Amino acid sequence: MQKFEQVKSVADISGILFANMTPGTISNHAMTADEYHNEVAAGTLYFYNWDGGLLFLRKRKRCNQLTYCLNDLHILPDITIPNSTFVDITSRPGAEDKAQQAVEYWTSLGFTFSANHIRLTKSPTLLHSTPIRCHPKKTDYAECEELLEACFGKNAGYLPTQWEFENDVENGMALRLFDIMGGICAFLRGVQHNNAVEIRLLAVREDRRGRGNARHIMSIFLGAHTDKKIIVWVDNNNEAALKLYKSVGFDNDGWRSTMLTNNTLKE
Repeated sequence: MQKFEQVKSVADISGILFANMTPGTISNHAMTADEYHNEVAAGTLYFYNWDGGLLFLRKRKRCNQLTYCLNDLHILPDITIPNSTFVDITSRPGAEDKAQQAVEYWTSLGFTFSANHIRLTKSPTLLHSTPIRCHPKKTDYAECEELLEACFGKNAGYLPTQWEFENDVENGMALRLFDIMGGICAFLRGVQHNNAVEIRLLAVREDRRGRGNARHIMSIFLGAHTDKKIIVWVDNNNEAALKLYKSVGFDNDGWRSTMLTNNTLKE
């Protein structure tokens, strides 16, 4: 049984990635160049290359993320994938068959269903917005992490690591709101893509929900990115979130995803 190898530099892996991104490849690959460099610098990116494709493992404290490029579904990987790993299988409109093939492939390797999501998109508005200062400090990580874990659970796949949080702060992609007592009551994390900005996480403390905090922090974020397309993935069953996003101009663009996990996630 083989093992994942740590990626030591982006240059070492770029040729392997290029060779695996061929016509007909089934992939959920979506890492940006900055994400590659940041993962390598943090020592958290691992890979496994075999005749059937290429896997990237982004190691985390509680829940690892798997990215795949599958070239031959009949050649299974001869590798043990660590427990507490999730794989997010996305599909664009018209490519649902490939996504279903990927679901069946990973299910055959022991992964089980976790959640379905749909993608909502908001087009650029090109309206002027006055910036509002509500960016966290790097020292706010522990408090923001506590809020996110309380809202999503400790094993949510997109909880930022400390180095990701610090990068978000530096790049202006993290927002937080304080309550009257000075504690953080809402947090939003954005991710910059080549042609869009994604709302990756939006959390409101349980005792501060129903008071407009989610709409407030999201409005601040949208106001800071009026010239860009905004995307967000929402759980199919989260009616409150779907209602909120659609009320401010988001629409379903036809993209879908299925999240699978292997074994029991760590507590």
